[in-house]
Amino acid sequence: MENVPLSEREIEILELVSQGKSNKEIAAELFISVNTVKVHLANIFTKIDVSSRTEATLYAIEHGIVASPANTSAEPGTNNQSQAEAVEPTRFQLFVQKYWWGIALAVLVLILGFSSLLANTPLFAAPTETPNPYLSELYEQRWQELTPMPVPRAGLAAASYSNGIYAIAGQTSEGPTSLVERYDPQTDTWTKLADKPTAVSEVSAVVLGEKIYVPGGKLANGQVTNCLEVFDPRKGTWESKAELPLAVSGYALTAYEGQMYLFGGWDGKQVVDQAWRYDPFNDVWHAASNLPSARAYATAAEVSGKIFVMGGWDGIQELQESLSFDPARDLEGETAWQKQIDLPEACAGCSAESISGMLFVVGTNGIWQLNYPYLEWIQIPFNTIPAGQHGFSSVISPDGYLYFIGGWDENSIPLITLYRFRVVYMISVPNVVK
Repeated sequence: MENVPLSEREIEILELVSQGKSNKEIAAELFISVNTVKVHLANIFTKIDVSSRTEATLYAIEHGIVASPANTSAEPGTNNQSQAEAVEPTRFQLFVQKYWWGIALAVLVLILGFSSLLANTPLFAAPTETPNPYLSELYEQRWQELTPMPVPRAGLAAASYSNGIYAIAGQTSEGPTSLVERYDPQTDTWTKLADKPTAVSEVSAVVLGEKIYVPGGKLANGQVTNCLEVFDPRKGTWESKAELPLAVSGYALTAYEGQMYLFGGWDGKQVVDQAWRYDPFNDVWHAASNLPSARAYATAAEVSGKIFVMGGWDGIQELQESLSFDPARDLEGETAWQKQIDLPEACAGCSAESISGMLFVVGTNGIWQLNYPYLEWIQIPFNTIPAGQHGFSSVISPDGYLYFIGGWDENSIPLITLYRFRVVYMISVPNVVK
């Protein structure tokens, strides 16, 4: 098998593995979770074609990633004893050693106070029964209506790449389309790009590396497809990749650690419970642990190392259920699915995005926000969006804007509208030079 280049993070983890450090020690040193370390190791083992930490260490030595132990021995005549002598502690270190308990208590009080302050700020406060005029005004200031799409569409795939918002395929009044357009937030304009090879609706997209992946979808004849088509924004071209194991539309889709995860959907006859993981390095689909029950038109987003799969339709009714999927546990063959707090109301065809540990679900009457792991939903009203509009495709940009693209009006007619809501404020700190 031809080796695939390792990323900077993977090289960093391989160096620590070569030092004999455990997953827990690596996680602590890199400030990531143990599960994330496991996923990185699985990717490293696959790329360099090894099956153990020992083999990985040998690979690192042979390829110059780490130095051989023979080259790190002490030079002849080196006084190892003098090198190992402890440096005399400073006054500050002596103070910390003597009063560590007091310092720890003070830090705990500060953390609790800061947490209490956050809990009572407008962004993190739970909704109250009585409408708060201040909050309504605050939220309204964060909404914008932008230049609409040239062609009304719903059920389209949306993606954010290099400061651009991409609207791909979708349902028009005449059926599924292959139209691809890019919105530029700097100029508030739309540009038409190369058409997608297959016209589809009821699709989603993820960005892996520097390409946009769009699997499956519903065709003009009502059937579903198993094609996987990939757009390169830099070149403006499309290519086909490995077909899905199952033709499906209306699935839940998200990216995690460089992989694409697809859950459930509609296979043309019924809702399904299958889940799949796509590896772009080897262009291969792998079966993941099935959903606890079949569903289509659910939504998914990754937050804090877990993938939340929420809402959907089970073939009879819309669902309020919210589940989490642990990719690292799934790779280890452990139970990957876990029940989470339900959505505020049942929702099929909703969309979800996450940023900075915050999860946002675009519902039918507003945005539902979940600050993980504080499991309590907060509702942000649609101050600008007219009543009855729903089924938006959404995407979040690196600068903290949540975009709402297309969708349906109250009469199930595709929309051209484009809105955005600021969910995160960026603060510039001046660089003071003394």
